[in-house]
Amino acid sequence: MLIALTALVFYLFICLFSYSPKDPGWSFSGGDGTIRNLGGHFGAWFADIMLQIFGYSAFLLPLVLVLFGWRVFRGLSGEQPSLNRRLVHLGGIIVTVLAFSGIEHLHFASLSAGMPFPAGGIFGDVITDWLARSFGDVGATFTLIVAGVAGVTWSTDISWFVVMDVLGREFYRLMAFLATLPGTISDRYTGARSRKLRQVS
Repeated sequence: MLIALTALVFYLFICLFSYSPKDPGWSFSGGDGTIRNLGGHFGAWFADIMLQIFGYSAFLLPLVLVLFGWRVFRGLSGEQPSLNRRLVHLGGIIVTVLAFSGIEHLHFASLSAGMPFPAGGIFGDVITDWLARSFGDVGATFTLIVAGVAGVTWSTDISWFVVMDVLGREFYRLMAFLATLPGTISDRYTGARSRKLRQVS
């Protein structure tokens, strides 16, 4: 199952990466009928629909499948989350994708220049329009960032306290290594010089 899921994730990434606005799909039916998408006819339709709805934030969707596979693997190993927890995970995924779509529409509109879909897709357009009118660009940005962080937290069960603890510990190790680095280099240089002098004598 994991092999099949991995193949599906790569396939969807290929579909999105090879998107062409000239391919016949959901939003465009003209052209010469040639399919340029490497995923074939289905890939052209999938990429068109997802990019129209979510913009380039649609590239998060294959990652959602990776998260789903991880959940399934944990379930097979004996850890079965409750229904409420599953709903929280699902809600976190939805909030994360919508937040990224909104941020894309608000601050990265140039990414979709020349494309037939708006930055952040339809959802990003609708969400950002309402937030910007209600709270202004700064308030909308802050709201979307908070929503994105919350969505990632809910969907992955990540503990930011654990993350900060790990980062702090690794930073301390790095500082300790850098503090001893000059002495280590000096000792090695001195040792190499002493060996060279002994060889000469």
